[in-house]
Amino acid sequence: WAEAARWWHRALAGPDVITWVAVDDEGQPVGTVQLLLPDQDNARHRGEIKRFMVHRSRRGQGVGGRLLTAAEEEATRLGRWLLMLTTRTGGEAESIYAKRGYGEAAVIPDYTLGTDGRFYPTTIMTKVLDH
Repeated sequence: WAEAARWWHRALAGPDVITWVAVDDEGQPVGTVQLLLPDQDNARHRGEIKRFMVHRSRRGQGVGGRLLTAAEEEATRLGRWLLMLTTRTGGEAESIYAKRGYGEAAVIPDYTLGTDGRFYPTTIMTKVLDH
């Protein structure tokens, strides 16, 4: 747990990240998504979706859709109309993003090291929001 706590502490740090956490009726976390906001002058129109996760027991119940909607709406409110993200190529999340209008920009081979010790490709996806 200590390693996970350190990871989340680093992930949540900084003024340039907004985090949403979905909780169940007992207050237990069931999903999360982050919107990273680059602060460079030439990047104030874009944001990055990160750490989108939904607990296996809650998948298919709209939790992920509501989290992504919240992040996209906040991005629009902040004038961040270009979103990008990375996801494991061929993974479950890739099809979810595609259904929500994210398109493939590139595939990077051997980008992610899996828990099984193998390398996997990552897909970069983008979405242009109304602006």
